[in-house]
Amino acid sequence: MELAEILINNGADVNAKDEGFSCIMMMAFNFLAGWTPLLIAASAGHDALCDFLISRGADMNARTEQRRTAMSYACSRGRIKVLNVLLQHGAKITPMCLDAAARLNHLDIVKLLLEHSAKINAEDNEGNTPLHQVSVLIMHVERFLTMRTGSNGRT
Repeated sequence: MELAEILINNGADVNAKDEGFSCIMMMAFNFLAGWTPLLIAASAGHDALCDFLISRGADMNARTEQRRTAMSYACSRGRIKVLNVLLQHGAKITPMCLDAAARLNHLDIVKLLLEHSAKINAEDNEGNTPLHQVSVLIMHVERFLTMRTGSNGRT
């Protein structure tokens, strides 16, 4: 974080967006354009760096080209410490946040989002609600167990 502070103190733009594969980290994870330093830090789970970047003016609601926010990445990747930082600073909870947390079975994140008034029946771009995502998850788990154990439920 010390390096980030030095760069920012010398004029680095905390809201600069990546234009594609301009750094090794972006290439390694095959990210597309539109990532800010906060989006990268949130996705990677660096809560202290997120807090620092926000304190220096990072836009908490900036979006990638896929319309994802730092909060949506924190929710989908199970980054509860990052999520707490973002919520403490007043980041917006988008429908994608609760949907992603439910779909990926991040129960602690679902509970935290609901405590912060996430909309329980919010629909994603395909009209699915978080409950749809949980139903799909259960269906996939049951299919996996059936394939693994056979139809009689024995291993």
